[in-house]
Amino acid sequence: MGIVPQIGWMVLFVAGTVILFVANWIVGIISIPIYWLVLPLLITPRMRRYYLGSWEENKDVLEKHGYNKDNYLSGDWWKRDELRRDSERLEE
Repeated sequence: MGIVPQIGWMVLFVAGTVILFVANWIVGIISIPIYWLVLPLLITPRMRRYYLGSWEENKDVLEKHGYNKDNYLSGDWWKRDELRRDSERLEE
């Protein structure tokens, strides 16, 4: 992700938070756990499906590595090699 989208995301996040707290502080307090806990659970699977493509597009490559239609979104096959090595090292 580039620096411009990250800056834009932060500006929108701060502006939205300020608006919520100005409008109603209770809504602002409730929105924090929703933003950090609920939204990632809903958005992450959709983002993976969108960015990684369908099973049909990646089937030829992924079947060689033992993935199938049910588990190809949960693997780390899409990571660069150095990131995959780092995550494997952390799991040990």
